[in-house]
This record gives sequence, structure tokens and C-alpha cells, in this order.
Amino acid sequence: MTKLNRYYPGNPKVVLIVDDKPEVREIISVVLTMYGYQCVEACNGLEAKSMYDTLPIDLVITDIYMPEEDGLSLIEHLKEIDPNAKIIAMSGGGGSEFPECLELAESLGAANSFIKPFNHLHFVNIVDSVIPKPEEQFRNIY
Repeated sequence: MTKLNRYYPGNPKVVLIVDDKPEVREIISVVLTMYGYQCVEACNGLEAKSMYDTLPIDLVITDIYMPEEDGLSLIEHLKEIDPNAKIIAMSGGGGSEFPECLELAESLGAANSFIKPFNHLHFVNIVDSVIPKPEEQFRNIY
């Protein structure tokens, strides 16, 4: 599902949000759209792989714990096929290995990570640290 950005015309950065919970994907999508990003959503690692292969994705934000294929496997796969893939991992817990799973995600190639639930300003700062805000990409043209 592609959500076009009404507020920032042109060519905004595309973020793939991967989480098995539709409400989490929706919240992240709404926040990022407000800040000028275009969002697409996947419900697990398998769907995300297919979307990454067919869409021009600038950033992947993935949950760690998901059915069918988890975020750690997705990170490994994306870094294997595209060493320059930009990835942010997220988790709300889910076991005794939390928050070590986020450290593991970063060791596999995630550029950053965060814990759910999140403060949206802190979250956007994390995203902006990995890829520049869309309006900044246009400033560099002139």
C-alpha cells in the first residue's frame, strides 16, 4: 500500500515500514508522512523482501518479532543483496532477549534502532539521521 504525500510534492524519500501490527504501521506512516516522507507498508519480512525488490526504497524500518519472517532475517537478507541498504530496527519487547535483539540488529547492519512505543520527535530524528529529510534533498540542488 503506497501513501502519497500531499504536503511535499516532488520526489520524497520512500520508507518501507515492516510490522505485523497494522496499527503500528499506520502510526509510523502518519508521522513520517507529516514530515515529508512517502510510506509503503509490509506485514512481515517475506512481503518486505518482495517490495524491496520491486520499489525504489530509501529506508526500511522493521520490527524484530514478526510471524513468517522476523526482522533479523530481513536485515541479514537486505544487507546481503544490498550492502548500502538503510535500515532501522524497532521492537516493543517480546522476550528475555530484549533489548539485546536491537543490539543484534545493529550488529547485522541496522543503522539505528528504537523501542516501541516511541516519542515521535525522537523517532523522526532517528530517521533523519539515517536519510536526509525530503526538503533537504531539494535545498542541495540550488
